[in-house]
Amino acid sequence: MRFQALAVVLVLWSLLASSQAIAQAPEKEKKWFLKGYLESGLAWPHNEIGVNLRRPDLQEETGGFGDNFGRYMVRGQVFLGYDIGHKIFKDIFFVVKPNFIFGRNIPQQEYTWSFRYIGHAENVGIGISLPRNWKVYAESHKWAFRDKLGVPGDGPFELHSLIVVRKEFSISF
Repeated sequence: MRFQALAVVLVLWSLLASSQAIAQAPEKEKKWFLKGYLESGLAWPHNEIGVNLRRPDLQEETGGFGDNFGRYMVRGQVFLGYDIGHKIFKDIFFVVKPNFIFGRNIPQQEYTWSFRYIGHAENVGIGISLPRNWKVYAESHKWAFRDKLGVPGDGPFELHSLIVVRKEFSISF
């Protein structure tokens, strides 16, 4: 557990250090770009991250829910694209939205601080940027779980695809 936590801290630190080095690089003509963010979160006891994964074989012990309730989440968005410089289509890009869940909790029965891997979302997409900070992209979303006996329940964690329209803005006061 300590090794995994240390590995996560080292990865985040290296990303921060590399972003500082990139920010100080001299400006030149840009065509390819890589941008995005990573963030992590902690869910306190009695406020677990539920991925709606059922365990029919554990009906008596946990009411069929199993121990796949998370404590930690690491997620982000990464855009890799190419600036085409057109008046209407500014750039094309590929987007990846990593989302990892860790923990081991059984609601109302057992709350731990375990960093056990539960699953990750496989979110990928492709799109275009339009004028005035608009983006349109197609995205596919699918969960991959460590627990092979788990059965996805009804809810937001099944396979689906979306057409996403995004408006980015920044307001200064």
